[in-house]
Amino acid sequence: MASTATRFRTARFRAAEPATAEHRSEPRYQVGVKRASVRSHGALALDASLENISIYGCRLGSTGDHVAEERVWLRFVGKPAVAATVIWSDGGMIGCRFDAPLDTALVRSLTLRLV
Repeated sequence: MASTATRFRTARFRAAEPATAEHRSEPRYQVGVKRASVRSHGALALDASLENISIYGCRLGSTGDHVAEERVWLRFVGKPAVAATVIWSDGGMIGCRFDAPLDTALVRSLTLRLV
């Protein structure tokens, strides 16, 4: 018969199913205003479509080729540019993490179509 310690050790290495819950530290919100732009260092700004946003990051659709760890400037409809880093890129969609958390009033204005 296996000891309790042996059963515990073997149990912690079992395959786990994918998580069904969202584990972000802040929720992502669908946006009311989708117009945005993405600009890489030394390049022209490209039109983008803001898909969702939180105070820490966002997902955008963009026609440009972006790669993980690329530094970009994002602009949302007449607001000051926001510095961010591309975290992932897949088929014209990019996920970005902001260098500093956004003000909640800006996030609220983008989700409520106030911009």
